[in-house]
Amino acid sequence: MEEVIPRKFLFLRSWVSSIVVSEKDLEARFPGGRKVTRYRKAKLERFSPTVTKYGLVSRLTTYKDLDCTEVTGVKEWYKNRSDGLEERYSNKLENSTAEHFKPGRAFALLCKLSAERTT
Repeated sequence: MEEVIPRKFLFLRSWVSSIVVSEKDLEARFPGGRKVTRYRKAKLERFSPTVTKYGLVSRLTTYKDLDCTEVTGVKEWYKNRSDGLEERYSNKLENSTAEHFKPGRAFALLCKLSAERTT
């Protein structure tokens, strides 16, 4: 019977220094706590959950023109809010706002629609 000899793998040492990421930087997720990505007629802003006061995670702003001067709508996503708000959509052309909440809220409101009046 032949003996089974365990093989040893020899790895070369890395020529790159080790990467050090602090816990604070890891929680921030983005440099400065936010990242902005521009699209053709939209702008997406992503925020670190620890940076924003009200739990805002993302904001998508849509525009009517290519120069991004006239806003048509703003959609915001939230996490870890005490009132259970998950997302809010503001239609700037119709001056209306729709808010969507998590199921199981204290006063059982899932969606709130409101029309903002300008007088």
